[in-house]
Amino acid sequence: MKHVKKIIAVIAALAILINFELSFLNKNEHILFETSIDSEKFAAMQLDVSTEAVAENAERLSLEAGEMLCIALLMNNYNVDDNVLYGLHKNICIRNRNRMMRFNAKDFSFYKNVLNALFGEMVYFPVARSLNDDSWVNYVDSWGYSRTYGGERKHEGTDIMSDKNEAGVMPVVAVCGGIVTNIGWLELGGYRIGVLSDNNIYYYYAHLDSFAEGLSEGAAVSAGQLLGYMGDTGYSKIEGTRGKFDVHLHFGIYITKDGEECAINPYYLLKNISNKILYYQY
Repeated sequence: MKHVKKIIAVIAALAILINFELSFLNKNEHILFETSIDSEKFAAMQLDVSTEAVAENAERLSLEAGEMLCIALLMNNYNVDDNVLYGLHKNICIRNRNRMMRFNAKDFSFYKNVLNALFGEMVYFPVARSLNDDSWVNYVDSWGYSRTYGGERKHEGTDIMSDKNEAGVMPVVAVCGGIVTNIGWLELGGYRIGVLSDNNIYYYYAHLDSFAEGLSEGAAVSAGQLLGYMGDTGYSKIEGTRGKFDVHLHFGIYITKDGEECAINPYYLLKNISNKILYYQY
């Protein structure tokens, strides 16, 4: 009879532990049993967070910013804002980080390093404002929108539109430092410039009206340095073609994974630096 009572007590204790664990998981964010990272969802991620919220919560959770953001994206179907970050629980995040590092360390390390870089190196919004005029730019999340020139394709960037629609006026500046790896005419991008950062992230500035003086392939640029002026060039094999669309800057961000270049959605990253603006006399 004593043995039966002990068995019943053990079963009851196990039931309590199981119920507690289930209650714990339901009450908080779930443990990630799926350890794969969807590259397409990551590319289109809606990471609508502020630098301040990232820094505060990474410190609170004792995680690298990139680790925290990667875990938050995985737990929230790649849609994260400041409220999500402030609602994260430390023990759940650390368990998920450890699980990812155990079962998918290569991918997790890659993506958390990308996020660390993006939130560490993007310093300035890519279009400077005028000291003399309140008009500036507007932009929306146009990631994945249909494009037809050159065949059916999807938009791989954010179009930052000039309010005045005047070419050769608005200065385009580097969002971060790096090395110019591409400059000149491109059929789709018109006069474009590409800058590779120290963290191997490629920033693409297209449809420029002209380039700043002294720029060439291999040149080093610093954050905020003038790259050129917003224009409406491109959509032609003929260099110098203008006027096939409104004046704007096509801004793109690319990462390289396993030797393949992949675009990621710049829109929310631009929102995060929309108050980090340089002012020019124009």
